[in-house]
Amino acid sequence: MKLRAAVFAALLLLCATPAFSQACSMCYSTAKATSKEGQRAISKGVVVLLLPPLGFMTLGVWAALRYGRKRDLEQARGAVLSLNSASTYSLAVNNEEASPSCTHTLSMNLSDLPE
Repeated sequence: MKLRAAVFAALLLLCATPAFSQACSMCYSTAKATSKEGQRAISKGVVVLLLPPLGFMTLGVWAALRYGRKRDLEQARGAVLSLNSASTYSLAVNNEEASPSCTHTLSMNLSDLPE
């Protein structure tokens, strides 16, 4: 599967090469024909145009990582709750306790979890 993805990416890059070479020669000749101040302005313009996409990508990666951590924490809490309720139920069945004490024990354990 990884090999197929790598071949597809290489094929996609090879198909896009003519588009890069056409724009490169026009931009290079135009930028080279300007003065030193014009070249600095073009360089600053490239940086200014590059900052918003990088900012949005950084924000997207940060949000994805934050969501992933939050989801993992909720899944861990759910696993603790299911293990807790299963062990409380098995204790109640083995000790032949009444179900109200089982509910009380479970609700007490739920309140002990951090928010």
